[in-house]
Amino acid sequence: MNNEFLMRRIVYSPDNVKIYCDIPIRILQEVYFESIVNLPSAIFDDKAFSDYFIGDDYIEVGMLQWSKFQFKLASLMVNDYDELLIQKMFEKINKLRDKVEFCLGKEILSSSDFKELIDGMALIDSFAVFNMFIPISEYKKRLKAEDEKLVLEDIMFCAFEPHRMSLRKHKLEIALSLSKGDVIEPMIKDYFDEVVFYEEFENWLFFPEKYKSIKFLMRELKGLCRKYTIEELEAELNIINKKRKETLDRARHFANKVCNLNQFLILPALITEEEKRHIVECKLLFCLGKSLEKLDIDIARSDKKTIERALERYNRYGQ
Repeated sequence: MNNEFLMRRIVYSPDNVKIYCDIPIRILQEVYFESIVNLPSAIFDDKAFSDYFIGDDYIEVGMLQWSKFQFKLASLMVNDYDELLIQKMFEKINKLRDKVEFCLGKEILSSSDFKELIDGMALIDSFAVFNMFIPISEYKKRLKAEDEKLVLEDIMFCAFEPHRMSLRKHKLEIALSLSKGDVIEPMIKDYFDEVVFYEEFENWLFFPEKYKSIKFLMRELKGLCRKYTIEELEAELNIINKKRKETLDRARHFANKVCNLNQFLILPALITEEEKRHIVECKLLFCLGKSLEKLDIDIARSDKKTIERALERYNRYGQ
């Protein structure tokens, strides 16, 4: 059987499919395995897998249930754009986003907050399976039949500015203002309010010291000012903005040239979904790390139940 799940180590056998997980953080490993179990329910509102076994660093799913899901997923990817299904995926991400934004204002999470965040992350993490099952060869074949001059990558874009691009632009803009001697305090506030979350991912669970105060940011900004001239900072900002404009221009050109655009629309939808999901998860992990640093636990080795009990104890007794 072809293994198109390129980003996950998968081993097929006649009886089951074994999916490995090399995440060294226990709670994230639990999220990962739960996201696999919930694949049918998260994407199609079908029943979750019931024939599965979780080992130390892998999960096995019975081949009968896995094949049924894989066939349904493959059919979705090669048929016309299912707008309703994609809309439901975004609704689930937005629901978790709203909960995360609410919890970011808390100094310490309740155990119920923690459970809701972790369960929500496991739910939307299931959507990552799309990125590992895109039949690129099939789409290229279709595109060749439409117009041999078109490039498939031109329609594979995010509908909004990607978060890593936003982070880099924000730092360049502050460094530019710093070099010019302009007031930067409002921009610093925007950095901590809007983009600091994109600095890390799973490391947020350990809440790195360097992101807690302005001194570490200023050290990086001053480094940029020493390394680049004002003209070079402006040039990089222009390049970033130009590349984004070119991406959107190529997508518009693609859309205008293709006769049956509907057969390709799932590609930008999934790329946009992945970007939005990653943004929500960055903030979620930041939110968790802010609370977990207050607990007397081994964050890397603690499972969901251990963390829930620790939060209950802290909220009740302050320790």
